[in-house]
Amino acid sequence: MQAILDDLEQLADGLHLRARDQEVAERAQAEYAAVTLMSKIHASIGREITLVLAGSFPLRGVVERTGDGWLLLADPAGPEWLIPVGSVRSLRGLSAKSVAAEALGVSRSLTWRSVVRGLIDDGAPCGLLLDDAHVVRVRLVRAGADFLEAQVGDQETVAVPWAALRAIRCGVL
Repeated sequence: MQAILDDLEQLADGLHLRARDQEVAERAQAEYAAVTLMSKIHASIGREITLVLAGSFPLRGVVERTGDGWLLLADPAGPEWLIPVGSVRSLRGLSAKSVAAEALGVSRSLTWRSVVRGLIDDGAPCGLLLDDAHVVRVRLVRAGADFLEAQVGDQETVAVPWAALRAIRCGVL
């Protein structure tokens, strides 16, 4: 009888351990489901990454800064790229970690539009990478609700829909 009871206890312990392992795995999946892409990009500051923008345009560089929906990528070949995360199609080299939104500093709450307005106020020349993979050299003029106004050379101002803009290369003309 002792042997039967011992076998039943071992079976019960095994079932309990299996149920606990399954619960731990389910909790881990549920917690990871709350991780955002931006939290992984925030954790990747200082890392070299490769990303592909919509239109299959690849960029490689070091993540210098991040904010609400954007990242600044330092390009070893030249000036930095300001990239809205919505135009990114894939990323390689991100940190395995993530940063909780509560742990981010005030600068991380800067929106894409507020950073673009800073570039407008600065008046520096920029290159706009458009969805057709062309870079247009401009001076930024104004940011509308769904478009950006830019001056091309001495020509008149052109409107570029946000949806057509993949990235801004700062400090080039």
